[in-house]
Order: sequence, then C-alpha cells, then structure tokens
Amino acid sequence: LRPTIRTRELIMPRVHGRHTSISLDGTVISSISNNTSYGRTAKAHETTTYGLDDERHEGGLKGGKTTVNGFYESGATGPADVVEPLLGTTVEFIFMPEGVGAGKPSRTGDVLVVSYNESVPVGDYITWSAELQHSGPMVTGVQA
Repeated sequence: LRPTIRTRELIMPRVHGRHTSISLDGTVISSISNNTSYGRTAKAHETTTYGLDDERHEGGLKGGKTTVNGFYESGATGPADVVEPLLGTTVEFIFMPEGVGAGKPSRTGDVLVVSYNESVPVGDYITWSAELQHSGPMVTGVQA
C-alpha cells in the first residue's frame, strides 16, 4: 500500500495591477504607464570537471531589466518630455507593484535608460515604451 499524502493548498490573495506606482529619476510616471515587466537574472557559470557525467553550474553576477509601457501624452508631463531625455543616463528607479503604503513591497535601484520608443498607429492611441537596464543592486524591501 502507498501512503496517503495530504497536501494543503495555500491560497494567497491576488493583487490588482492598477495600484502600481513607478518613479523614474524622481518623477512619478504611473499616470502615463499601463504595463511594467520587471525581471531579474543571474549568470550561470559551468564548473564541470573531468570525470563527471553531468554538468555542474554555479551562480554569478545578478542583473536584470525592466520594460515600462504606456499611453503617450503631450506636454511637460508626457513621456517625450519626462522619459526620452533620460536616454543613455543612469537614474534612480522605484517600483511598487502593489502601490504606495506601509508594509507594501518596493524595489529600488539605479537603471540605465537604454531605449525609448513610440508607436503611432493610424486607428488608435499613440503609445510609448522604455527599456531600463538595472545597474548595480536592486533592493527589495517593504515601504515604511
């Protein structure tokens, strides 16, 4: 007889993305943003030696990138005036996926703004996107 394995399902509360807050170089850009993809990576170094039948790997330097998308707005608070001038510079980035508030998660660090793009379809709204390369540590914490 096989033993009966009981599993307990953990039910975690879902969080809606509408509360997300993003700051780039000290300017909150949440009102012109509607999609953020935050990712972290680590280098994998092969450390296999002679006589082994399987590969071995060890972790190396960490990094990552974030892509922010949104709706284009004209004027001093739009992405052409706020985000595009940062192209090629390293600035502070603050990402709060659950919004602003004590105890909520935040990720803070420097990013290099590596691209800025605008999409201008004939039958829809203009959109924009920017790719942010993480530069140095990205500190994960909770808001005070």
